[in-house]
Amino acid sequence: MTDKKKTVTLKDIAQKAGVSAGAVSFVLTNTHKKRRISPATVEKVRKIAAELGYQPNIAARNLRFVDPNEPMFVLAIITSTESPLTLVGHIFEALQKRIKENGEKSRFMINIATFELGDLKSVPGILDGAFFNGAVITNTSPADDEFLREAKLGY
Repeated sequence: MTDKKKTVTLKDIAQKAGVSAGAVSFVLTNTHKKRRISPATVEKVRKIAAELGYQPNIAARNLRFVDPNEPMFVLAIITSTESPLTLVGHIFEALQKRIKENGEKSRFMINIATFELGDLKSVPGILDGAFFNGAVITNTSPADDEFLREAKLGY
């Protein structure tokens, strides 16, 4: 058995609040005034979202700002919590320098994720690449290395 919590969705909030998922989206993205959603509904949706522990999916939100004709690359720097922060800084600087040198015109984002040493498999998206196109993985343990050898990563 796992202790993994179910992700709370807009539909979950909408169902409990008795409103549409669209109304929930407008409230949670602060565009409810333009859509003339009542203050009582706004308060109700926000209260239910907090009660359910709703966390926005940042990757999904970023899709609104991406031009489909302009390439977007999302790279993850994944490192254990025991890794010195300066290591992440050096990787980030090296990536920026390389992109600048190549005159890349595409847009990119860098996500930084951490894991407890020996628990790399717990990083969200590590197996399916749901949150990134590629990853730099640092400061692993023998158990993490074994996980990486056995995993069939698609990125």
